[in-house]
Amino acid sequence: MRTAPLLVSLIAALLLPAAPSPVQALGNQVADDYADYEPQGPCRSTAQPGTAELASWLVRNYPGTGSSGTVRACTSGGQSEHKDGRAFDWTADVKNKAQKKSAYDFLARAFATDGKGVTHALARRMGIMYVIYDDKIYSAYRGFAPVDYVHSDCRKLSSIAKCSRTLRHLDHVHISLSHAGGAAQTSWFRARNTRSLPVFFHGTKSLDPERTAVTSIKIPASGATYRTPFQLEQGVTYRIVGTGLARTGAGSRIADPNCVWSADGWVPAARGTVRDEPGESTPSATVLSSTTALLVAGRVRWDRADRCSSSHTYTATYTPTRTASITLRARDADGVRNPGESLTLHFARADITASSLATRFRTSPLAQPARATRPGPRSATLTKESVVLDTRSRWGTRTKRQLWRNARYRVTVTGNATDAGNEFDASCYRHRGTLQARHTVNPRTPSADHFGVYVAGVQLDLRASHNSRATCTTRNRHSYKATFTAPVSGTATVRTWDPYTHGDNRGSLTVTLTRIR
Repeated sequence: MRTAPLLVSLIAALLLPAAPSPVQALGNQVADDYADYEPQGPCRSTAQPGTAELASWLVRNYPGTGSSGTVRACTSGGQSEHKDGRAFDWTADVKNKAQKKSAYDFLARAFATDGKGVTHALARRMGIMYVIYDDKIYSAYRGFAPVDYVHSDCRKLSSIAKCSRTLRHLDHVHISLSHAGGAAQTSWFRARNTRSLPVFFHGTKSLDPERTAVTSIKIPASGATYRTPFQLEQGVTYRIVGTGLARTGAGSRIADPNCVWSADGWVPAARGTVRDEPGESTPSATVLSSTTALLVAGRVRWDRADRCSSSHTYTATYTPTRTASITLRARDADGVRNPGESLTLHFARADITASSLATRFRTSPLAQPARATRPGPRSATLTKESVVLDTRSRWGTRTKRQLWRNARYRVTVTGNATDAGNEFDASCYRHRGTLQARHTVNPRTPSADHFGVYVAGVQLDLRASHNSRATCTTRNRHSYKATFTAPVSGTATVRTWDPYTHGDNRGSLTVTLTRIR
């Protein structure tokens, strides 16, 4: 085991920033370990995220208490976790009965045994390294047993009573966190979705995979090669979790870290020769020109790589042969950039479940229009009628005249509109400057054909009016035609299908129905 870790702020060009760990990044570990003594690291100008979260929580949950400060200038004498942003002075004066009660109430909560029999459960989950209050110190590395505390400056005096109340911690509670606690990597912070930092091995820029429960990196699906914002240590085994969905082209071209959507459903992405890797690394595969996958250190490397995950989440282990940052790439076989799309790679400790790290996808609240099964309102017989379909309307519009069940109609649709600024017409959606047929805007449903036109819940099989073999056209105001058989009698609804919201749509389509005699 290495010596105590050290947090390092690393800002470098062309390196991917770490993303906040997801709120559900929870593990199956029964309890966080007791913190060892971890001395001050490099000075920081701001509190670390765990320190800031705990300070805010204490002041908010114990009214009448306050903050006596977190960060201390590095020019002040001596070592202190205040200087690296891991310590907080909580105002709770022993002369103030209410404040003193609050302080001891918190200590009782922090050091209590929980319902699962975990001793000092809350203090361990918070990553508390030690607490000093009212002439006592409670250290994690001594099982939080109270020990008399005398500041070094107080020892120079003839009596402790002559020492300042602040040095005796009579007017405040001093709380120092471990590096994992300060970085918000312990379970209390993860459960609260606190922004976290990676923890590095002492004196290095290398990720510590034990004290870093999880650190996450979003990888743009641009085809570009990026590097981790930290190093991986030679010979140390890291667990990686890849998750998410990204568009790799128009229509239904969707991929996750290991698989692609095809006519046969989800299938593993093409790849080359598989080889064993050094250490405990998962076997990896070389990249072909047709490979569309999330590459780690230039290769496809996932456990059970011959299977596709329904949660689009995959795990692997990786043991680097040298200490360095590694490359990450969301590779698209067609080499075209897909702005706004990304996959996520987590470096996660073994107790963090992969399912808790799986990307939570945006839901589609609006289901595909259902084929009408009940007759619509009765009216005069439709021989020929044109309706203007406002694409902002979720429910579309209704014909004024009546269709007859099993009667056939010729349908012509013209016009174009926009969805959040993206052009579409009755048959196609503009992607990367080109109108593309059968396009999904929800990566969870690659086979869906969004923004098509439905009459009585039946999607029209439209073809360009000037060429029955063409599915997309801009001729004659984006003119398309189809034949349609009415499923029920009565007036019929005419609508488009936007799976999210019609509120950001603009424009209208003109739909003309003519009965075929």
